[in-house]
Amino acid sequence: MLFASLHSKSTKFNWPLKIYAIHQLVISVLTIVYLIYLSVFWRPQNPVYDVYYLYFIGGIQNTFHIMSSLAVCALGIDRCLIVKFPTKNLTFIPLLG
Repeated sequence: MLFASLHSKSTKFNWPLKIYAIHQLVISVLTIVYLIYLSVFWRPQNPVYDVYYLYFIGGIQNTFHIMSSLAVCALGIDRCLIVKFPTKNLTFIPLLG
């Protein structure tokens, strides 16, 4: 979906959906990096993990999970505006009127 919206002229997605898709892509990459780190350094008796790497990667993951609520909020506001102004081609958003 993200690839199609960035490289196609006929497929147009709105900006909150693009932000949400990029956000989910970053979370997926961070999760893959975290799991690869855990699986490479896993040992049966004595796991050799550097706690600083675990803290850093996990902290970035948690930050992006917290920021996902902002992306969902932007999607919700966008959907509300689409329902309110379904057929108008607006160049501005009249919030007070």
